Amino acid sequence: MKLDCDFADGNQVYDSLYEFTGNKELAIQINGSQVLKLKNVIAFPGVTNSHDHLEFNSFPFLGNGIYKDSGHWGEDIHKKNTTEINAVLSIPVSLRIKWGIFKNLINGATCIAHHGRYQDVINTFRYPVYLNYQYIDALNTELYWKIKLNSSFNKDVMIHVGEGVETQSHAEVSKLIRWNFFNRKLIGIHAIAMDIDQSKEFKAIVWCPDSNLKLYGKTACVDQLKNQTSILFGTDSTASASANMWEQLRVARKLALLSDEELYNTLIINPSIIFPSAIPHSQIIAKRKSGGAWDSFFELEPEDLLLVTIENKIMLADRSCLDLDSNQYTTVWIGDSEKWVVKELASAVYELEGLGISLPLKVRSKQQV
Repeated sequence: MKLDCDFADGNQVYDSLYEFTGNKELAIQINGSQVLKLKNVIAFPGVTNSHDHLEFNSFPFLGNGIYKDSGHWGEDIHKKNTTEINAVLSIPVSLRIKWGIFKNLINGATCIAHHGRYQDVINTFRYPVYLNYQYIDALNTELYWKIKLNSSFNKDVMIHVGEGVETQSHAEVSKLIRWNFFNRKLIGIHAIAMDIDQSKEFKAIVWCPDSNLKLYGKTACVDQLKNQTSILFGTDSTASASANMWEQLRVARKLALLSDEELYNTLIINPSIIFPSAIPHSQIIAKRKSGGAWDSFFELEPEDLLLVTIENKIMLADRSCLDLDSNQYTTVWIGDSEKWVVKELASAVYELEGLGISLPLKVRSKQQV
């Protein structure tokens, strides 16, 4: 299915962000025939979620206070939240991963950096999930991290590091740098305890402010780190953060550590530099909100997305805009909006509902009466 979006009549707000206001109209051609014209919308490339744990997005938020580091968080929830954890782990991992991808799609994330041990099932969903890196969970959870760090030289290393608020977490960053004998390119996740000098040793930092604030009451000083390394945005999973990526972005925006342009870059521009081979050609059309273009972008909700395409294939479309082939697409509800979603991912909603699981983001298979 060939799509062609004509942005000529739109206002180019910033690089690849366009808005169509007043009588300006976005024309979208499908298979060479003009079938859709939209007004009062914004258009931008699909965003990259640079940090998620796909199989952990069926968890409710797991936390019982503010922690000093990830080790104490993990220890606490495995003592106090065993019922919730075991209930989710009883769901087949393939279904949990499918739901994790679906969650990203309805948020507009058309590329996902999945942080976890490789599982074949991820590739069966034919969705842009970035796996081409050296996976290390964290120094305190990987027995052979020193060996992994100093091998597989053709891949970047992606690792949780500095995920805490005390001196031990800061020292952990230095330890990683010190043991990086061959100067592997490092992508650090969280980096709450990282200082400016340490950041010079990293190719990029993945910023997850919502998760950081909920678990540790503090986040990385990206207003300083941005001067020495590239900043990417990550959602983390629902075990520690909101299922709503746009809500997380509003948390980040309110912190005012990055400008609107810089925050936008963490989603679209910077990932295309850090993961160049992974970023697909993708496009999102969404309702334009009140206020300026930046407000329209950052005030979005999943239900506001009207069209999501990846490599010219429609992955999601609002039913008010298009009628699609029911052999390839299934409708689901997100808030008050009915969406067409590719069947292989939308089936996660029906399967989880069949297990009696309540879904976030007001996602459901039928309209509420």
